[in-house]
Amino acid sequence: MPTINKLPKKKPDYTKRGNNILAAKIYNTPQWKALRKAKMQANPVCEMCLEEGKISPTEEIHHITPILSGIDELQMMDLAFNYDNLISLCKEHHHKIHNNKI
Repeated sequence: MPTINKLPKKKPDYTKRGNNILAAKIYNTPQWKALRKAKMQANPVCEMCLEEGKISPTEEIHHITPILSGIDELQMMDLAFNYDNLISLCKEHHHKIHNNKI
C-alpha cells in the first residue's frame, strides 16, 4: 500500500510582502514586548467584552489603527508604539475584527 507523506502546513511568511518586513521587526523589539506587557497588565480583561457586560481574559493586544496604514516608517513606528492606539481583546473579538465582523 502506498504511503502518503504529508508535509506540515507552513505558517504564512508575512515578512516577504512590502512593509510587513518592518511590522515583523517592530513586533520583535523589546520596546513592543514591554508595551504589550504593560497594556495586558493594565487591561487584563477584554475591553469589548466589558462593553457587552461579559468578562473574558485579554489574549491579544490589537492596534486600533493598523501599523501598516502608516505612509512611511516613522508613521508606522508612531502607530506601533502609541499606547493609546492599543486595545486589549480576547481571541474571539480579535478574530472578529480581523474578519470585518465588527
